[in-house]
Amino acid sequence: MATGYDDERIFYGRRKMEQIRATGARMVVVPCHSCHGQLNSIKKHYGMDDLEVKYLWELVADILVLD
Repeated sequence: MATGYDDERIFYGRRKMEQIRATGARMVVVPCHSCHGQLNSIKKHYGMDDLEVKYLWELVADILVLD
């Protein structure tokens, strides 16, 4: 993400964003830092500002919290 290749990151993330949009998902869970960073950095470009991107460990932590 810090390489300065913003145009390339947006271009190569296109297919991921199209696939996510096609599912109608409001949240996507990713296991790695690279995917998390890429999706968060390009979601606005693809008009998906409301897409929540979470790490797998965040989802597990959310489930473990008791009210």
